[in-house]
Amino acid sequence: MHLQNEETFESLYFQYFDRIHRIICLKKGSEDAEDLAHKVFVKALEHGPMFRNQCSPFTWLYRITMNTIIDEFRKVQNRKREENFSFESALLSKDFTTNVEMRIDLSSALKNFNELDREIITLRFFIDCSFEEIASIVGMRKSAVKNRLYRALGRLRTELLDWGGCKPMSVGEWISLVNVLEDKDNAVGNRAVTEEIFNELKVNLDKITDHIGPLNKKISIEIYPDIDTFHAQTGKPNGPDWYIAMLANDGSTIKMVSPLNPGPLHSYQSVIKAALSLFATAVTLAINKEIPLWLRAGIGHYEVNHAWGDLSKEVKSYLQ
Repeated sequence: MHLQNEETFESLYFQYFDRIHRIICLKKGSEDAEDLAHKVFVKALEHGPMFRNQCSPFTWLYRITMNTIIDEFRKVQNRKREENFSFESALLSKDFTTNVEMRIDLSSALKNFNELDREIITLRFFIDCSFEEIASIVGMRKSAVKNRLYRALGRLRTELLDWGGCKPMSVGEWISLVNVLEDKDNAVGNRAVTEEIFNELKVNLDKITDHIGPLNKKISIEIYPDIDTFHAQTGKPNGPDWYIAMLANDGSTIKMVSPLNPGPLHSYQSVIKAALSLFATAVTLAINKEIPLWLRAGIGHYEVNHAWGDLSKEVKSYLQ
């Protein structure tokens, strides 16, 4: 195969662009991912004569992609902390959110895995690589890749079952927690926070659905380790200190700062209350989009005892 042939290169571009783009999103985040993906194919075209058919075209493109990502990380090493997220943080906060079964504090579970196991899991389930492609990328036999993947999945299942927060999650089919807390020294505290938030949300979910009806949409919660990271990930790197939680435009994703690091203006409990209020609003919206905005917000405030006067009466009347 001659990669400098225009038709061949165009075919490869359309065949693999989405997968290359997904790799970059997983490893670095979605910002500038499309530009970097284009850069990968430009490099591939420039170095086309170096391709000797000793591996598959995708394996070759993957190696160019990883080198491009490494180059980008080197460029930002001296930038502000919020502009330089770890591979794991980007992976967990963005793409694990598509699979409810793998959204239970994977940041804690996967940190106990070595780099090779994490890479194999990522390639198989999030880049949709075949075993042959994975074997070529990591330099192992296909049978060895299969064995390693199955052992890793078994261990991952055990890790999650051993974590206290996993068991109640199984009954909350419609709630998913994406925990992007990165403080390894405070793992116990992080798990306690996640479990408390989940239990509080479960109570609110039961109360609201008893009154309004069943929930038919997943609600996602993303917890960020500190206020600076939260601000950066929500597109407001210089956001005010009072800004500690938000409901995304999709109406079903809540982003929040960890109650362990709420910033100078908030407390542990005030962050929990902010999350509960947004959660109640999101659940109400998911159940019935026709509910007026003021009433959705009112239900959110009511659930955390922040509704008063006529608003409180209106909400109580609606929920009865």
